[in-house]
Amino acid sequence: MGRDILASASERSSSTRPVLRGRWHTSRRWNSYSTFICRDRERHGWKTLVMQAAFRIATFLVVFLYGILWVGGITSSVLWGEAPASASWAAPAFLYISSLLLLKTSGVRSGLLLLAVGVYGFGIEILGLTTGVLFGDYKYTAVLGPGMFGVPYALVSSWMVVTAFAVFVLVYLRIPRKWWVVVGPFVMVILDLILEPAATGPMGAWIWESAGGYYGVPINNFVGWFIASIPIFTFLSLSRYSHRDSLHIAASVLLFFIALSVAHLLWTPVFIALLFVGLWVFWKRFRETNLGCESALLDGAK
Repeated sequence: MGRDILASASERSSSTRPVLRGRWHTSRRWNSYSTFICRDRERHGWKTLVMQAAFRIATFLVVFLYGILWVGGITSSVLWGEAPASASWAAPAFLYISSLLLLKTSGVRSGLLLLAVGVYGFGIEILGLTTGVLFGDYKYTAVLGPGMFGVPYALVSSWMVVTAFAVFVLVYLRIPRKWWVVVGPFVMVILDLILEPAATGPMGAWIWESAGGYYGVPINNFVGWFIASIPIFTFLSLSRYSHRDSLHIAASVLLFFIALSVAHLLWTPVFIALLFVGLWVFWKRFRETNLGCESALLDGAK
């Protein structure tokens, strides 16, 4: 009888050990977390901690709004062909938020360089719109919001996003900086070939006065893009611009326009995008294979 009581007591104690152990581990994790908070509070103060928490919450809300605008833009274009009159703010807000997120991931120095590129692009747009020399005869609609001299302020964000993605492509493919001034404008032209049909068609962001052969876009527009991009990549190749984590934001904007093209059966820009990605992957693997062969030859020579 006594043995049975002792055995049942030992079983009860063994069955409660995992629970107690788990509670102890939970308590230890909480104590370590509390210690971390206290140390951080002593180092920076409660105000800094509150500001950091507020900044993270604000970033989450901005990203959440960006996602809503992304999905809502595609949905409204498919269902109604254009954004409702009550949502006329959505298109410029989408570009503004994308550039803000881009600046956040770029850092201070690279962000200022990217902002300078956006201001330069805005100036080039004013020059092209007023003279018709670079891109041709066109005019912007009210879709992208207010602006100056007929050019929406959202074009600053647009040039920042496209340039950031182009630079990421150059860095990812390991193109030497001395060749950026040549390869970079070609990448910009390819991106414009992808963006233009959706921007001028379903989105209706601008209108061409003289229709061209590529979804109504004149060919000299792409020549103008190449010429206007040369100073950008000359400037960035000589600077200390770092692409960092700009891919996700810039690529999401490009995917938005590709999705618009798919929704409205604009297959040529979709094909160009797929071809561009295919060549991107091929070149990347080709470079990796060559580097592997060179390292193997060097090891064999040793």
